[in-house]
Amino acid sequence: MLAKKHGLDGQAAKVTCKVTLDKTDAGFGLSAELKVSIPGADKAKVQALIEEAHTICPYSKATKGNIPVTLTVG
Repeated sequence: MLAKKHGLDGQAAKVTCKVTLDKTDAGFGLSAELKVSIPGADKAKVQALIEEAHTICPYSKATKGNIPVTLTVG
């Protein structure tokens, strides 16, 4: 739905999630990187798409305020 709104082919999207266990002052914590690539797509459009998707994604909602999440276009 959002890919179409941004003029992108969502069917061609590849999404990966890398979760890292980090040492913190309080012990340990998690951080995540969500990487999205769409072959042939404009990177600025993909970045706008993932930033908007991050606001409605169930995974993003579950981690909001709990762990740092980086959104990357790959």
